[in-house]
Amino acid sequence: MTETPTDNPAERVARVLEAMGPVTVAVSGGVDSMTLAALAHARSPAGARMAHAVSPAVPAAATDRKSDTAAFVREQEGDYDTYV
Repeated sequence: MTETPTDNPAERVARVLEAMGPVTVAVSGGVDSMTLAALAHARSPAGARMAHAVSPAVPAAATDRKSDTAAFVREQEGDYDTYV
């Protein structure tokens, strides 16, 4: 089966992001929000901010994963203030 752009969920989400204005993605540190954050970062021409809350309800591993990813993005792209 040949995949068309409309069959690819990531491309569908990317097209929505491209049509929106600036976005803020709430990042829990889980795979779903981290994936959405990566897509928003790559495909939102108006800009994307990521937000993460630290509380007793948020596992430390999730905060660490978010922080590690933010550090990687900053290292690759320079000081990228919207991925903190």
